[in-house]
Amino acid sequence: MIDPSGWQRLSAGDGTKGAREHDWVYCELADLDADEYDIADAGLWTRGLLIRRNIADQELAFFST
Repeated sequence: MIDPSGWQRLSAGDGTKGAREHDWVYCELADLDADEYDIADAGLWTRGLLIRRNIADQELAFFST
């Protein structure tokens, strides 16, 4: 479950109908050691889910990271 205080309202700039603001939250899913996949890109990779919530109708959109 997403903590309600985790949402952050951000603007995507002005559109033809005014400000384009949405609520966003990022959920970290897993950390992967890059050495297991590609020696050239050593370090820690983080997999996550970015969720955008429409302010007007609360519709959600999901983006894998």
